[in-house]
Amino acid sequence: MNRHTARELAFKALFGLDFAPEKTLDTLESLWAEKIAEGKIPPEKLVDFSRELVRGVIEKKERLDEIIRRRAIGWDFKRLAKVDKTLLRLALYEMLYRPDIDIPVSIDEAVELAKVYGEEESPKFINGILGYVAEHIDEFWEES
Repeated sequence: MNRHTARELAFKALFGLDFAPEKTLDTLESLWAEKIAEGKIPPEKLVDFSRELVRGVIEKKERLDEIIRRRAIGWDFKRLAKVDKTLLRLALYEMLYRPDIDIPVSIDEAVELAKVYGEEESPKFINGILGYVAEHIDEFWEES
């Protein structure tokens, strides 16, 4: 098990954020419990990492959504695919609030998860928004 797994479980838990925000952390704990039931015992640091991602996205949701709205030019935020919105929130949180994680890693992880869970255009859409933020990261750090 690695950080990819932790991110994937954080993504799955955060997917319901717009529907039932109060259950997001419980969902994450249930997902980890399923892994344990399968005999896959995660290192505590991975569980903590996924919890921190989920808590961070919940705490910074307004700011993350503001960035998505600004960069999703020509798109109605309410009509964005939930998968795309969730992956963007997760990656943007890492990029802006986790300086210990290389920005290209956050982008690559979001794109890879988009290939699995998103629509055909999701990886390109996500890469475009995150790429722009990466190029202008100093501006976004100043605002955060």
